[in-house]
Amino acid sequence: MTESWAEISHANAKESFNTGIPLERLKDIGEKITALPVGSNFHRLVKKIFEARHKSIQTGKDIDWGTAEALAFASLIQDGFNVRISGQDVERGTFSHRHAHVFY
Repeated sequence: MTESWAEISHANAKESFNTGIPLERLKDIGEKITALPVGSNFHRLVKKIFEARHKSIQTGKDIDWGTAEALAFASLIQDGFNVRISGQDVERGTFSHRHAHVFY
């Protein structure tokens, strides 16, 4: 075991922390991150992804991995943490779930 891993091997797996945030805050974040800029022309598949995300935020159902990931990132950013996402699929949505960055 390397020295770096040795430091975290002592973590107490029985200890848990409340990492949740209030539902109203999640909904507020969700409304913001699922809104594409008005008057811009986006590819139909990008629009479809954002519309599905918006619907899932409004209904609270069928929230996919990409939406949950975006909600988590946005809540961390609001709390003053830096979030760095690397890789080409951040923008182009290689796996059709991320699209964390869009051009308009």
